[in-house]
Amino acid sequence: MMKTTLITAAVITSFAGASFAQDTLACDEETIAAVASAVEASPEATKEAAMSELTMAKEKMAENDAETCALHLTNAASLSTQQ
Repeated sequence: MMKTTLITAAVITSFAGASFAQDTLACDEETIAAVASAVEASPEATKEAAMSELTMAKEKMAENDAETCALHLTNAASLSTQQ
């Protein structure tokens, strides 16, 4: 439990800096991996919605739609931090 909390806090902190600088996250493999880790550690109440957003982000990345991908990644990251 403590390990999950620490991982989540680290990911949230990294997203906080990114979202302060811009409204959405970058659509790249590194960001998708970080968001996926946060989603896996997220509360059950929001995990399904966050996972859905992450899946849509991956689909949009495969379609080379970076703007929509970034929007879904940002949504997934936001959901993963909600209680």
